[in-house]
Amino acid sequence: MVAVGMLRKAADRGRTEEVRKILLHVNINLPLPAFGLNEADNFIYYKYVSVIPNNGLDPYMPQVVETVWLIDYFIELFFGLIEAVAQGVFTAEQAIAQIQCQPCDFLQLRKLCGRLQQQRH
Repeated sequence: MVAVGMLRKAADRGRTEEVRKILLHVNINLPLPAFGLNEADNFIYYKYVSVIPNNGLDPYMPQVVETVWLIDYFIELFFGLIEAVAQGVFTAEQAIAQIQCQPCDFLQLRKLCGRLQQQRH
């Protein structure tokens, strides 16, 4: 299973280095990979790849539903700040400071990931 979602065209090609910085900071803290920047076509995306059994995949399996929900949560949590950096509203450092001011979100994320891992085992 491969899930790639183009989230939005980056507004300013001159912001590439700033977007790289915020993406690195966000991705290093995520349990599932990852936001990215396609520099050739100038868009921000989220990509997730998973190996599935040969007999196919039930889209309603708990693991699939939970993974999709978690990816949606990551996009909801981080994409606004990533987009703000891409558009020049914030520098990467300002966006990272915003993320660091919200430790409860990371704590919630870690707890959620722990529960999902326990359910899988």
